[in-house]
Amino acid sequence: MQHDPRYDLETDELVATTYPGTPGNLPAYTPDFLRERFAPPSVGARRKIFLSREGARRDLANRPEIERLLLARGFEICRPQTDHAVRACAAADVIVSQEGANLMNTLFAPPGTRVLLLLPDTGNNLPYALTLAATAGHRLFIQSCPLVDRTPGHENSSPVRPDLTVFASGLDQLLAAR
Repeated sequence: MQHDPRYDLETDELVATTYPGTPGNLPAYTPDFLRERFAPPSVGARRKIFLSREGARRDLANRPEIERLLLARGFEICRPQTDHAVRACAAADVIVSQEGANLMNTLFAPPGTRVLLLLPDTGNNLPYALTLAATAGHRLFIQSCPLVDRTPGHENSSPVRPDLTVFASGLDQLLAAR
């Protein structure tokens, strides 16, 4: 069977259980449980990862400029559905991520990982990000990013545009934090 790119998931059989808790809150055992089963043991140098939303809704309007700043500081770009985000996060000590599905891969990063979250200034998903960081034992840093399109009804699909000067300064502070 050939994959149809209009769908995120294709399977012959899928078994899904109900979520064991309050939606938006991860039970404390979740990170260790998932790390043990899906993340390879991390060895060697700690990686700096950018979890991109390239090609997805709410991408960065100025992604090429953001990526240049990240690459200049030694970050690897991890694009959705093409790179091995779980493996990259398992060996990371610094992660920059946009809010969204790829952010969930930070769950596989070791406790103590510094995570810079680029969050749309609506703040709609902030509780999920805070719960994820607290449960996984990460040090969360947040940069609020303005939406490009503030037309009512476009809040969940509009790209965001981080201020490049603020982003570069925050990134340098993140890298200096220990």
